[in-house]
Amino acid sequence: MWVKQCFLALGEAREGEKITITFPVSERQTVEKAVGQQFVAQWRGDDVIRLSPEGRHHPFYSDRKVYDKAPMREGDYRRLEQEFYW
Repeated sequence: MWVKQCFLALGEAREGEKITITFPVSERQTVEKAVGQQFVAQWRGDDVIRLSPEGRHHPFYSDRKVYDKAPMREGDYRRLEQEFYW
């Protein structure tokens, strides 16, 4: 299969410890052809974030919000007493 079965093993976590996980995302620009036109697409990872020209009647990707940093959220690291087996 194309998906490798990998998991993040954090090990022991202490109360009050802060764990930060980062996922670097590549950015690139390509030239695409569609409907007899040429478009410049700006990509972030596998996602188009900007397309030029945008279009007059229905501009694509024109009001898209792209963040440099994902918002942080609080969470609990919880380990079950007993594992589930399916």
